[in-house]
Amino acid sequence: MTLRPRGLRAEAVALTPGQRRWIIGGAAAGALLAAATGLGGADTPGGPGAPRCALTALAQVAGLAAFASYGGWTVWLSLTDLRDRRLPNPVVGWASVTVAAPLAGSLVLPGEPRRLLMALAAAAAALCLFAALWVWRPGALGAGDVKLVPLSVFVPAAAGAGPWLLAFACGLAASALVGVAVAHARRDSDIGFGPPLLFASWVGAVAGAPHPPGFAPFG
Repeated sequence: MTLRPRGLRAEAVALTPGQRRWIIGGAAAGALLAAATGLGGADTPGGPGAPRCALTALAQVAGLAAFASYGGWTVWLSLTDLRDRRLPNPVVGWASVTVAAPLAGSLVLPGEPRRLLMALAAAAAALCLFAALWVWRPGALGAGDVKLVPLSVFVPAAAGAGPWLLAFACGLAASALVGVAVAHARRDSDIGFGPPLLFASWVGAVAGAPHPPGFAPFG
C-alpha cells in the first residue's frame, strides 16, 4: 500500500490537542531564548538617525519572529519524526520558508549581507555533504533528514560568527548517540534523525549568539 503525500493542513489536522500545545510552547520558548541570548538581534547596534533605528528595531522583530517560528517547527518536526519516523515535506518546506525569510531579513536590514551569504554557503555545503552521504549509504538517513539539513545549518550560521560549527557538530554527535542508545534499549533498529539535527542546530545557534553581558554558556 502506497501512502499518498499530505499537505500542511492535513498534517496539522493529524496533530492532537496536546501536540498543538507543545508546539505553541516551543514557539514561546524559541522567542524567549532568542531574546535572552541575543539571537533575535537584541544587541544589533543602531546608527544615528530615526531611519537607522527603525531598521534596527525591525531587524530585531524579524529575528525574534524567526526563532519563535523555529521553536514551534522544531517541536512539530521532532514529534512527527519520533512518532512516525518521517519528516513531512510540507512541514519541512514551510519551516524553511517561515524561519529563513525573517532570519535573512534580520541580517539584511541592519546591513549584514555578508553574514547572510556565509550562512547560505554553509547550508548549501551541508546539503551537498548529506546528500552525498544519502546516495552513498541510503540507509544511514532518510530523504526528509537531507531536506532538513539546510535549515538546521543555516540557523546557527546566521546567528553569529562564534563557535557555532563546533557546537553544532558536538550537539549532533551527542544527540545521535542518545538516540542510538534509546533505540537499542527499545530494541528498535530505526531512529529518527530529525530531533538530533534540530537539537544540534539550537546548540550551534546559542554558541554563536552575541550573548548579552553575563550570559556566556560557552565561555
